[in-house]
Amino acid sequence: MRDAYPNAMAIFVNQVLPGEPVTAYGNGQQVSAFSYAGDIVPLFDRAATSPEARPGVFNERDEAQ
Repeated sequence: MRDAYPNAMAIFVNQVLPGEPVTAYGNGQQVSAFSYAGDIVPLFDRAATSPEARPGVFNERDEAQ
C-alpha cells in the first residue's frame, strides 16, 4: 500500500480510506480486470508446452463449479 509504484487498487484504497475523492482518468468508463499473475502464468506455460493445445484454442475450465 505504501509502495513507490502502487497498483490501481492500492491507489484507490489510499484515496478512499482518508475520505479523498477517487481519481478517475478519461471519462471514468474504463474497466480493468485484476488478476493474480500466479493464477494465470501456469496456464500460459501449459498452453505453450502441451502438444494437445496445438494448433487449437486452450481454455482451462474448472468443472467443479
